[in-house]
Amino acid sequence: MILIADRNRHVRQFLKREFVADGYLVVLAENRYDLCRIINYEEVLDLLILDDEFLGPDESRMVEQLGSRIPPLPVILHSFSAETVDPSLVAAAAVLVEKTGNIEELKEAVRQVLRREYPCRSDPGDPRPSEQDAGNSGDPACTMGTRKA
Repeated sequence: MILIADRNRHVRQFLKREFVADGYLVVLAENRYDLCRIINYEEVLDLLILDDEFLGPDESRMVEQLGSRIPPLPVILHSFSAETVDPSLVAAAAVLVEKTGNIEELKEAVRQVLRREYPCRSDPGDPRPSEQDAGNSGDPACTMGTRKA
């Protein structure tokens, strides 16, 4: 499941439509409180797409929460300018993707991060575990599902 946290509701909805159309399950965080609640209580999260301006003054606290989450939650920072992003946030992220208007760049980053973070999944582009992988591995990454069945 992909968690999208963007300060602009139009961007949140656009990203949700794009990723749902590709078969991903998506949940949205409308504000920092939603984000904290979802991160702390939603167990089946595979990835967070985070607008770097979403966090505001709680940025360092959120970076700390993300770093201590079990299982770890990979983060893709989605920013208008890489130069303005807080270095502690960049250090906590798997990758930074600039908001250029090209959704394919973000989709490719999602595919790459999912491949890297969940290598036991059968098809690198499909985050669902194969029956063989799910049955033969105790690795929690092999049992997590991101796309609809």
